Amino acid sequence: MNLPTSELIGYLEGRPVLPAIRRILNIILSASLASFVFQQLYFKYQWLDLTNYKDELDFFIKGYFFVPFSIFVVIHYGLAFFSWAIFAFLTTRKSNRILAELNHPGLKPSDYRKIIRFINKFSFMWGKKLKEKQVYEWVQREFGSMPQDQWQRILANIEKLKPIVRANFQLASKAIIAITLYFFSISYFGITLYVLALLLLLLVMPALYFIYILLEIWPPMVQSAKVNATTFLNQ
Repeated sequence: MNLPTSELIGYLEGRPVLPAIRRILNIILSASLASFVFQQLYFKYQWLDLTNYKDELDFFIKGYFFVPFSIFVVIHYGLAFFSWAIFAFLTTRKSNRILAELNHPGLKPSDYRKIIRFINKFSFMWGKKLKEKQVYEWVQREFGSMPQDQWQRILANIEKLKPIVRANFQLASKAIIAITLYFFSISYFGITLYVLALLLLLLVMPALYFIYILLEIWPPMVQSAKVNATTFLNQ
């Protein structure tokens, strides 16, 4: 059995340019939402003529910029905090429950089966359900004699991935709000594009939720399996 370890890490880290693209897209979505809110609350604005330096000076010196800038800041950081809070609540609750079972001194094979059943709910991501015996055999084979420095590098990579997964979830949450506004404000957006984009985001978000929990529970799950594999295999 080949569980997603280094492959998962490599996929989630992606190419070096992807974090920059995600940040740019995040700012564009925030600016788009801020623009919509501003026009709903105040008036429909027109772009400044960049050749007219007097209008540009008035915009900044007289403080006209402060209203749209404040709306942008509230939306950008407010949505980031709101989506982070939801994500943290959902993932922490589930991962803490699983970690409590893994760290319980009376851990039994049935407890491990429950954890594997949870992981198998998302088996469509790698196409094959995990079996209890395969997990123990895989842990013994891959990690039984692994040097400590290599294990520490894996843990360090996992810690790098957590904020990436969280940032992707936050971006997906903001994208759902943005495309909903686009659907109602852009006449040619179309119901088909809206439904397809919404379905895609609603598939991505549970996947990110699962990946984050897996990153949380994976190290203690491997350590526990290393300790108990021989005992569990003989039961």
